[in-house]
Amino acid sequence: MNLKSHRIFSLALAIAGLLGAASPAATQTEPRRILVTVAEVLAEPLTAVELDLRIAKKPAEVTRVYQPQERPVQLAVLIDDSIPNSLPDLPGFLRSLPAGSEVMLAYVRGGSLQVAQTFTPDLEKAAGRLRAPSGSSFMTPPSLGQTILDALAHFPAGGTLRRQILYIGEGRVGQDPYNDVPLNRAIASAQTRGIPVWVIRIRTAGVARLRGYTGSASGERLGASLLPTQRAPVRNRETPPRQVPAPSPQTPEPTGLALKRLSQETGGEAFALGVLPPTLAPYLDELRGLLDRQYLVEFTPPRDKSGQVVAGKLTVQVRGRKEVGLLYPQR
Repeated sequence: MNLKSHRIFSLALAIAGLLGAASPAATQTEPRRILVTVAEVLAEPLTAVELDLRIAKKPAEVTRVYQPQERPVQLAVLIDDSIPNSLPDLPGFLRSLPAGSEVMLAYVRGGSLQVAQTFTPDLEKAAGRLRAPSGSSFMTPPSLGQTILDALAHFPAGGTLRRQILYIGEGRVGQDPYNDVPLNRAIASAQTRGIPVWVIRIRTAGVARLRGYTGSASGERLGASLLPTQRAPVRNRETPPRQVPAPSPQTPEPTGLALKRLSQETGGEAFALGVLPPTLAPYLDELRGLLDRQYLVEFTPPRDKSGQVVAGKLTVQVRGRKEVGLLYPQR
């Protein structure tokens, strides 16, 4: 073999080696992370060996389950500035978050997100930046999907905290919540980032009048009167039981369906309140309990026979205990 042929042969081997190293089969899959919230109080905390995580029915390897106390919360609180509620229970909720948690506070006004406090570990400072919403009935409710997209952009890349969003307000969607482009983008982006969205719906006075809604003296779970398919309520042992209305046979209206999709498909949960709710305390207490039963799960997705990462529906169960309710991204 002459020198020129030898160089060509060596170059071909080098290229083949690079291609082989870059192939999916030869590249180690990066671990992925999701938040899994247990809907009820368990006698013992979850461990990696107890979780059965599958993608397209193929088992994934759960490499680690971080306990709630190992990973504090990074919470973005979004408040619709048009709601008729002074939110007196919210400061105490923020102060009660686990040590090391971070909070961002923003008001949604006229369709834009106005940040009152960037992410800070000073929970007292964040609570002090809260103010009563304006409650103006003439303010157009913001686009729900765009609001969530704007909030997602404020989360720093990477990090080890349990990232999530709490949205308090009405929200605005199109007539078809399944084909609302901003909403679909927001759900997909939140799923990709592993950020669940929790919702407490407070209908604005203007929207309530337009829809003939008179409000109620007590709050209602979004899955009860608006969304019959939502699962049964979850309560902490310390939270007193509350009356849950029976499912309504009427077709859920677009905003109710949108809030259900946003919360359920990202791994959160939604609650609904009347026009002038007496208190948010039961819902914040319930959310606080859910955060105490929330695990950061690290896993390696399965591969098919050709070495490609498997894509498909994600399912998570506790081995041998299918009755245990879990909240996780429905992707």
